[in-house]
Amino acid sequence: MGLLMYLPFLGVVVLANFAIENHTARRLTYAVLGGYNLTMISGGLLVLLNSLSSSPQMSLASAGIALLLTGGLASLLLLAGVRRALARWLSVDPDSPLHTTALVLAAYFVGLTVVQVQLFGDLAQLALPENRLTWWDVLFGNVPLLLIALAGVGLGLRRNWRETLDRLGLKTVSVQQLGIIVGMTTGFLALDYGMLWFWERFDPISHALFGGITANLFANLTAPGTALVVALAASITEEVLFRGALQPRFGLWMTAVLFAVGHFQYGLSLATVEVLIIGLLLGVLRQRTNTTTCILVHLAYDFLDLVLLPVFPY
Repeated sequence: MGLLMYLPFLGVVVLANFAIENHTARRLTYAVLGGYNLTMISGGLLVLLNSLSSSPQMSLASAGIALLLTGGLASLLLLAGVRRALARWLSVDPDSPLHTTALVLAAYFVGLTVVQVQLFGDLAQLALPENRLTWWDVLFGNVPLLLIALAGVGLGLRRNWRETLDRLGLKTVSVQQLGIIVGMTTGFLALDYGMLWFWERFDPISHALFGGITANLFANLTAPGTALVVALAASITEEVLFRGALQPRFGLWMTAVLFAVGHFQYGLSLATVEVLIIGLLLGVLRQRTNTTTCILVHLAYDFLDLVLLPVFPY
């Protein structure tokens, strides 16, 4: 199901690779992105109209506005002048259809996440047993994003396997980097539990809600074998996508913000701030070492966080 949902986006990423040298593919890429933007804007208008006769109206209206803004922003990104302005801060080529596609999809990523929170943001529902995640949910939720990341850097389209590994920063880890992995994993766990300690004392109500949701969502994922599968899926996908594919183009801060948005399932909270901090630190690690080191830190942190959950519940 996840693959089907992401298939249109994967298709335009593949098309954008051909558009680098093929003028027909270039025109088709911009036409497809324009069609997506028009669909987003039309969908926003329909949702807004439905909100006038629906109850509750606020969440529908907010979702409609988010869709309109997303379609509008993505449409602006199709303007060469806007991309040239962004190129002053980002390492993007304003004339590249592939970089244009990446910018537009980033706008979709943020906008559709906001829409999802507006429409399905009843946090109390996430604490129900039927909403518990399985390793299957995590694995197949990550596969489409990994495919998009690999297609984005041109695996099998513009680059061979070795060139793709080099572009993504997937290199051998040194002995010194193993020490960094241990140190950063320990630091992330300390940040995690320190943030929770602070949160519980200064806002116990929202902390209790967050803890209940977390305990429920991940209740089936804490066994060591399951936790390892989940941690592998999340760490490989997210680090290849964010630190490997996006950060060299979007830079440290924008990539970290997108990473935080990808963990926005609880809405804006101290958990979001923590993810942003972790994203920034992983980004610095990517700059100073490589993506493989980031994957191993992310893997160790996620695995330990899951297996420790029954012992140290949020």
